[in-house]
Amino acid sequence: MRSVAFSFLLLFGLLCPLARCAEPGPFRVLPEPGKALGYAAHDEGGRWIIFGPDGFKPVQPTILDGGKAALWQGTAGEYAVICLPPGDAQPIVGVVELGGPSPDPEPDPDPDPDPQPTPGATWGIIVEETSQRTPEQARVYSTLRQRVTLNQVLLLDQDKPGPAEKYVQAAREADASLPVLVAISADGEIVSVQACPMDVATILEVCGIDE
Repeated sequence: MRSVAFSFLLLFGLLCPLARCAEPGPFRVLPEPGKALGYAAHDEGGRWIIFGPDGFKPVQPTILDGGKAALWQGTAGEYAVICLPPGDAQPIVGVVELGGPSPDPEPDPDPDPDPQPTPGATWGIIVEETSQRTPEQARVYSTLRQRVTLNQVLLLDQDKPGPAEKYVQAAREADASLPVLVAISADGEIVSVQACPMDVATILEVCGIDE
């Protein structure tokens, strides 16, 4: 009686020529027509939450490298990306723009050594706790960067005030939770201190900035 192993080898020998002659099947490729491909990675890895540009509609990513990276596709626009590391580590948040540059989700660099307003214009400072930046805040700040110059609206961490200490101190003492918007006149006087609106047009209006 022929062994099972012998029967398997015989079947394999019969199928191999057929496999070599068969036409290769189509591959599934990304991105699909009309869409762009997004990718985000972090060394610690964890759970990934991604929101699309049309409001806060969640996007289901493909998780790679054991949770250290996420891959997704969608229409062009800004995507809020959150990585939840294991344990009690702080969430890592950022904005990835498909169809354009991908802003670095790391904290903003230290401010200019002597921040000054644009001559003849009022300006403002948004004081925040960078490690607690939410996806909504990241989206607003990214849009703000595209609409005004950085010397009109500065982003400062409350722990890194630089030479803008008096403005950051005013934000710390405000009866509002961070982020706080400090509107400043062209001569450097504080005009108002309030909770930062999560709307670019309102921020510009409060600061008296004309685009």
